[in-house]
Amino acid sequence: MRKVTLNMNGDIFLYTVLIYAFAFERVFAQLATPFSYMDEILCIIVVLRLIFTVNWLYKREITVIIGLITLSSIGFIGNVRSGLINNYFYIAVDLISTIKVWLSFYAIRISWKNEKFFNDLLKCLASFGRILSYIMFAFLMLSHIVDTGMFGAARFGIRSFMFIFNNPGNFSKLFYFLIPLLTADMTYGKSIYKSASLGVALVVWGSTMRSRALAFILIYILFYILFFIVKREDLKNFASKIKIWYVIPLILVAAYVTRDQIIFYFTTVTQARSVLLRYGLQTLKRYFPIGAGFGTYGSDIAAVHYSKLYSDYGFNAIYGMRPNEAYFLNDNFWPMIFGQFGIVGTIIQIYVLFVFSKNVLDNTRSNVYMYFSSFVALGFLLLSSVASKSYCEFSSICVFMLMGVLVNTQKSSKEI
Repeated sequence: MRKVTLNMNGDIFLYTVLIYAFAFERVFAQLATPFSYMDEILCIIVVLRLIFTVNWLYKREITVIIGLITLSSIGFIGNVRSGLINNYFYIAVDLISTIKVWLSFYAIRISWKNEKFFNDLLKCLASFGRILSYIMFAFLMLSHIVDTGMFGAARFGIRSFMFIFNNPGNFSKLFYFLIPLLTADMTYGKSIYKSASLGVALVVWGSTMRSRALAFILIYILFYILFFIVKREDLKNFASKIKIWYVIPLILVAAYVTRDQIIFYFTTVTQARSVLLRYGLQTLKRYFPIGAGFGTYGSDIAAVHYSKLYSDYGFNAIYGMRPNEAYFLNDNFWPMIFGQFGIVGTIIQIYVLFVFSKNVLDNTRSNVYMYFSSFVALGFLLLSSVASKSYCEFSSICVFMLMGVLVNTQKSSKEI
C-alpha cells in the first residue's frame, strides 16, 4: 500500500474547489442562477481542449468520444427528419446536456499533471470529504433536537434528511461521489479515523430514507465484504470466486426495501416514470430507427418548450407533466435515449457506456481500492439511470471527475 505525502499547493486546492463546486452545483444554483451554467461552460472548454489533446488519451477513451459524436449526429438527423423542433439554440443546449457528464471525465484526463499531482489531489479531496461527512452528521443530530429546516417528508415513518439541498433525493446523489472517494483514499493507508468517516457517510446517506440509497448501501457493504474480507488469491481471480448465493440475499433485501417504489414507478398508468418509459418506447417505434432528435422527448429542453409529442400523448392531463408544472418530464434517462435517438442511438449509448466502464476499470485494476471505488461509482450511476437521468444531470459531473482522477493516478503508457 503506497504512502503519499499530501502536498497542498495552489493547483490542488483549485481542482478540489472545482470538483466540490460541481458536487454542490444544485445548491449554488438555488442561490444564484449563473451557477446553473457551470456545467455548460465546462463542456465547451473541454471540447476546445480536446481538439489539441486527443493524442493524450487511451484508445478506448477516443472510442467513447467517437461514439458521442456519432450519437450527436444521429440526434441532428432525427431533428431534420421529425421536424418537431427548429430552434437551433434549443438543439445545441440539449446536445450539451447529453454529452456534458461524459466530457467532465476528460476535463481531468487531459490535465497536464503528473501522477503525484493526482495522488495528492485525491488525498485532498478525501480530506475535505471526511470533514464534510462529520459536518453533515453533526447537523443530522442537531436536526433531531432543534428545527434546522433540513428534514423533508417522512418515509417508512422516519423523517428524511436533506442537509442544505432542496430535497432528500438530490442530497442522496452527493454520495455517489463521496462514498467512492472515501474508499479510494484507503489506498494511502487505513486508519480508524478514515473507517469511521466512511461509516458516518453511510449513516448520513441512509438518513435520506430514499429506497435507492438504502439499496445502494446494502450493495456497497456486500461488495466491500467480497472485495476486502472474503479470502482470495488475487484480484484477477476474484470474479471467479463470486458465488450466486452471495448475491441472492442482497437481491431479496434490496427488492423488499424498494418494492413499493418499483411497483409505483413502473406499473402504474399515471406515474411519470412509467408514462415516460411507455411512450419513450412508442416514440422509438414511431421514429424508427433514429428517434425524433434533440429536445423532443424526455430531456430538459423538451420540458422547457413543451414538446409537441407531449401534447400528442396527452401528457397535459397528467399531474407533474403539464406545460406549467413539468416537474417530472425530465426525470429519466433511457426513455429519453429511446425517444430522441431511436434504436440506433440506444445501441451506441450502451456501447459508449460499456467501453467507458471497461476503460475505467481496466486502468484502475492494479490498485484494489481504486478499482473497487470505480466499480461502485459506475454501479451507482448505472442502477440509478433506471429511475433518473444520471448520465445527463450535473450532479453526476463530480463522479465522472473522480473517475478521471482515479485513472490518472494509475496512468500507464500501454494504450497511449
